[in-house]
Amino acid sequence: MKTMRFFATSLLALSAAIAATAGHAEEGFYQYPSARGDVLVFASEGDLWRTGREGGSAIRLTNHPAEETDAHISPDGTMVAFTASYDSDQDVYVMPVAGGTPRRLTFEGGQLRTVGWTPDGRVIYSSRLTGGGQGEILYTIAPTGGEATPIPLWRANDATYGKNGTTLFFSRRGLTARARDHAVLYRGGGMAQLWRWPGTTNDEAVQLLPDFGAPIRFPMANGGKVYFISDKSGGDAVWSVNEDGSGAAQLSSELPFPVLQASLDGDAIYLQNGADIHVFSRTSKSFHTLAIDIVTDRAQTRLRSIANPVSQIEGAHISPSGESVAVTARGRVALAAPGAQRRVEFAVPLTARAPGRCRPQGRARVHDP
Repeated sequence: MKTMRFFATSLLALSAAIAATAGHAEEGFYQYPSARGDVLVFASEGDLWRTGREGGSAIRLTNHPAEETDAHISPDGTMVAFTASYDSDQDVYVMPVAGGTPRRLTFEGGQLRTVGWTPDGRVIYSSRLTGGGQGEILYTIAPTGGEATPIPLWRANDATYGKNGTTLFFSRRGLTARARDHAVLYRGGGMAQLWRWPGTTNDEAVQLLPDFGAPIRFPMANGGKVYFISDKSGGDAVWSVNEDGSGAAQLSSELPFPVLQASLDGDAIYLQNGADIHVFSRTSKSFHTLAIDIVTDRAQTRLRSIANPVSQIEGAHISPSGESVAVTARGRVALAAPGAQRRVEFAVPLTARAPGRCRPQGRARVHDP
């Protein structure tokens, strides 16, 4: 009787805990999906989260005020590499998928992003620092840190290894990777291209599908094929091509929104589309949307207001043309306009004073000490 009473009490407590969790769980805006085995890592609210590869209730992995992006799980499923602004504008970090303290791998301070992993467990990242901001170079670095090794390719960003583990398929150019520009149906000279490199220094890279006539984004190699995203048919869809460049084919229907991130694990291709993560099955050629819940305090939605904002203004100077005004308030300077123009906020260096003025040319100036 005592055992039955204990079992009933435990069951009620478990039910109450589940109900409490369900009551506080909410849907979020999901980005940067990466799956390996039974685990899916993604970003939401500027943090990394972990859930099952088919969704469900998620656990927050990071809570730093800075944003984490470009999540990629290691081949063995134990680590996740990502880009973050903890100690600089941008650098590459790794942390255990189970949770723990992030480890900083790069010290470039910006102009880079995490791309993925090599088959032998090194992190791949793309940097524009060496190219003077004009071109990306791929590097690999051990998850324990140390010196990064450059891959001798110019203007290379997204990368994936082929079936033999040494041939590298990579993107060159591309508005999304280079400038986070998600132009729809772009057909200009900056279209993302797909290239193949055998993996040895003396070999030249070869462009695949040079006459494709549309951007080729997010290459993902698996089983002798390279899967990618393209809007060649009028909207973003999943495509594939053989590793030798033959047999290009559209595999899916068009998605309702531009695809912003994509990754592959096994039979599944994970895509961010709109606010959701969609999964494309390579076997059934069908989509389904993951149902993910996050338990959050929604700190970013709390109302923040100032009772008398005008009293916080320290200075205002109208431009000579009268079309804009430089306003200083609470140590920050911003450029505003009375018409249909966006407000521009300027980053004030720690060594500068905030008062701003509009020069005769209409440019805002922050005074140095």
